[in-house]
Order: sequence, then structure tokens, then C-alpha cells
Amino acid sequence: MHEKPLRGRHPTWAVLALCLLLGACGGREADPAPAAVRQLVARVVATHPHDPAAFTQGLELVGGRLYETTGLNTASGIREVDRATGRVLRSAPLDDTWFGEGFTSMGDGRAVQLTWKSGRAVVWDLATFDVVGTFAYGGQ
Repeated sequence: MHEKPLRGRHPTWAVLALCLLLGACGGREADPAPAAVRQLVARVVATHPHDPAAFTQGLELVGGRLYETTGLNTASGIREVDRATGRVLRSAPLDDTWFGEGFTSMGDGRAVQLTWKSGRAVVWDLATFDVVGTFAYGGQ
């Protein structure tokens, strides 16, 4: 049997690949250019003192009081901070096994703080800084 060289012949796979490529590229108009993005300018209206050692994860003003959650291994917690001086008025540590993250007020005197990697959320009583509950959640 005599084999003919492939020179000058198009293998079937090359023809199929070309057809697929042309089919994927054709028949669709380009997306229109996006509208111009409006740029905003930030303006600093005030500065306040703050504990430079705090690894701030959450910051929220609730009923005129400034609450902050901090996160570091074995140094996470919640605190109430004097807005004018930056002095910590009171604080409570989070269990040493949890790395605290952000939090939000629930509007009923409680706040929920997330933790990093442990999949647990902590419910704080804002009046006493007692932990009044925990629950599991998915994600970080």
C-alpha cells in the first residue's frame, strides 16, 4: 500500500476547527460601549483619634454611640469608643479561638459579629457586652 503525503491536504480536524471558530465569531453585534462612569470626589469633613493598635473589622454608630469590633488571633472583641477622644469606654473580648470580623446592629439592642474561618456568628448584647448567642453560617 502506498501512502500519499499530507502536503496540500487539509485534515478533517482542521476543517472542523475552522468551522467552529467561524461559527462562534459571526452573527453577533458587538456590545455597545458603556456609558461614561460618573466620578465622585471624597472630601474629608472631620478626623477623629483612634487606637492605632486596633485591627478594626467593624465600625457602626448606633443610637449616638460608636461601636467597633476588632480582629486578631487571641485579640478580637467588641468595644464602645468615645467619638471625640478615641478612648475605649468599655470592651469585651471574643473567645480566643475565634478571629472576629465585622458586625452589624440588629436594631433591638443586639449586634451580630462574624468570625473568620470558624463559620460562627456571635450575638452581643450592646448594653452589657454579654454574648447572648452564637449560630453557624456558611462561608467565611
